[in-house]
Amino acid sequence: MKKASPREEASQQSQTNFNTIQEATDALYFISADVDRSTWAQLAMALKSAGVPFEIFDDWSATGSNYDPKAAHDTWKSISPDGGISIKTLFHIAKQYGYDPSQSKANFKPLIELAKQRQAKAERVRQKARQKASDRAEYILDDCTYAPANHPYLLSKKITPPTPIWLYKKALTIPVMDLLGNIHSLQFIQPDGKKTFLKDGAIRGHHYQLWSRTRPSDAIVISEGFATGCTLSEHFTPDCSVIVAFNSNNLKPVAQVFRAAFPDARIVIAGDADEAGKKAAFNAAASVRAEVALPSFLDDEVGTDWNDRWLLDEVKHG
Repeated sequence: MKKASPREEASQQSQTNFNTIQEATDALYFISADVDRSTWAQLAMALKSAGVPFEIFDDWSATGSNYDPKAAHDTWKSISPDGGISIKTLFHIAKQYGYDPSQSKANFKPLIELAKQRQAKAERVRQKARQKASDRAEYILDDCTYAPANHPYLLSKKITPPTPIWLYKKALTIPVMDLLGNIHSLQFIQPDGKKTFLKDGAIRGHHYQLWSRTRPSDAIVISEGFATGCTLSEHFTPDCSVIVAFNSNNLKPVAQVFRAAFPDARIVIAGDADEAGKKAAFNAAASVRAEVALPSFLDDEVGTDWNDRWLLDEVKHG
């Protein structure tokens, strides 16, 4: 038998991968996305082991009533492709839900269509919850006072926000907004630094803006946390508009929103220096043609973000 050429082998391997992904997708949609958390995670492991893209897992997860996009992203990211669970686990679970690989592919179409309907219904439920959270955020802000300059968190981080910050039940209260100024959620920062978001509020692609202290703004600088953003605004990039994305997972969505709105602007991703922060910063930058700026630390220094860097410098030179 004639040996296949490298190009033929690559083509055969590509077709095998495509078939596996298609079969895995067909089997996946036999399973309810409202399975228990352990089974849901096992399915993610099985899919990733076979090279199935995250988007397929995420789309299927979105058909569940308790879909959490951040949980889906974080779970997928934490999984090693060779973590010990194979694609066989997916097919085993799918058969318990009626999957039969010998069936005609045409029999799968109604089931997939039903899943899409479930996904649309779940999205309507989530949208309603997001609107309630938005209304709740407005109500809370109306009940807020301004945070004092001696709030424990502001003192611990040695930050002075360029504009007054709201205070709700001792917590700094940061609006999560879109470009039009609509408020979608709130971040609460307790005196001890604990951070939480308003339940059901939309975070992805939304932000809090610290306006440039000079006009016009030299660049758009996107950071993770509020304290980091304030530090950049006050000490490192006062001539730039600083955008707080709230977490590393939101750097890319926020950067894409600002690139779409300001196609010619200079954008800098001021990321954190830990592994997750660096990876998220470079991914965000690559998606929008942006620059990356990361703080650096000596071997005997402890820190990951721009606020840590500034505090260390204050100790040395203050």
